[in-house]
Amino acid sequence: ISGGEQGLLGLTFHPDYAINGYFYVNYTKPNGDSRIARYTVSDDPNIADSNSELIILEQDQPYGNHNAGDINFGPDGYLYIPFGDGGSGGDPNNYAQSGNTWLGKMLRIDVDNTNEFGNYTVPADNPFLDNAQVLDEIWSIGLRNTWRFSFDSETGDMWMGDVGQNAIEEVDMEPAGAGGRNYGWRCYEGTASYDQSQCGGIDANDITMPVFEYQQSAGACAITGGYVYRGTEFPAMVGKYFFVDYCNGVFRSLEQQGDTYFERNFGNEFGSYWTTFGEGVDGSIYASGSFGGTIYKLIDPCNDFQPTITEDENGELVASAGTSYIWVVNGEVTENTNQTFIDPDLSTNSYQVSVTNSEGCSKLSEILNLVEIKEISKESRIQIFPNPVGNIIYLNQTYFEGEFTITISDALGKTVITQEGNTSVDVSELSTGNYVLSISNGMKSYQDNFIKR
Repeated sequence: ISGGEQGLLGLTFHPDYAINGYFYVNYTKPNGDSRIARYTVSDDPNIADSNSELIILEQDQPYGNHNAGDINFGPDGYLYIPFGDGGSGGDPNNYAQSGNTWLGKMLRIDVDNTNEFGNYTVPADNPFLDNAQVLDEIWSIGLRNTWRFSFDSETGDMWMGDVGQNAIEEVDMEPAGAGGRNYGWRCYEGTASYDQSQCGGIDANDITMPVFEYQQSAGACAITGGYVYRGTEFPAMVGKYFFVDYCNGVFRSLEQQGDTYFERNFGNEFGSYWTTFGEGVDGSIYASGSFGGTIYKLIDPCNDFQPTITEDENGELVASAGTSYIWVVNGEVTENTNQTFIDPDLSTNSYQVSVTNSEGCSKLSEILNLVEIKEISKESRIQIFPNPVGNIIYLNQTYFEGEFTITISDALGKTVITQEGNTSVDVSELSTGNYVLSISNGMKSYQDNFIKR
């Protein structure tokens, strides 16, 4: 079918597809009207039975655009269907705020039960059943063109990417089961007032505002909604909602922390015209578009990046390679933070460094403890840091009080260093190899091995 927003727009499998072979599609008919239909798989698991169409419902479309098109089963087992506002521009008929049409709405129906009126029923807990001014199938109102939406596979929350008019693209998040909401169009475009003359006295407090919005600037024009990542392969992505703009190809993520949503912009390295997302059975997220049929998998390029701290020949602690550094000492950021090394202080307990690499990945290293406050029992060993050692040995011991002597012997038992009590030993003159460090106060002694590198 000719038309930029027409044709086969959405497809979803029944939750019991493995048993019944049902899948549901959202498409536009040759005349441009929308149809939701069920099909059944044929004997060939890769081919549908073309004669199995069962029409669920249809919606007249006054214009060729704003058909929305996605279709998904919710965690409650019901089918959710978004319809756009009917098209043209600016919702000229105010369909999105009118309860007597499905246009500009999210529907929720039960396709597992039928009645004499059609091939579905309305769930008994749909939010507008007692409102004679709103059609029973409607779950929420005030949507402009929810092209793609999804459910968080862990929480059941609904995430919607609602395409804006001329200024703002928005992300709406609906907590699981919280239907009956008004998302504002055409009274509002995002959080901005659009056409209050058609709002009929609707209070702004009755509008559910988007959790995130961005301006149609730098080539942006239409949001393509995605998914919340719930896979295990990339831990840093877990719980983040990923989406993209169709026109400028900028990928973003949103992370919810309490009532705040934090956005990250990943740029448009892979070009434009991204039209859809998908979710694998393992929680992986995939994306594709109108640029040749290639399907891409979203990955975390920082997954294998882990900064480390080592000791150099001067006894300084050195961070692994990066472009910028933030040193954290005893949980506090240091004043001279952007440097590759730091001089250790024996009275300081912990060191940590955040490194940003050339790909923009920023991570904290593991904590290094120079002095651990522990009670050393008779069975305990001397704590040596680091091991293998470069030029300086640091000792963590609390068992010996008062004066004590440190002795270092080589592999042949020859004493090579003797030093009166101190918590550090300069071993820079020793050659590489295995050594034994002993500590004694004349009455008791303990020893441990270390390697000089």
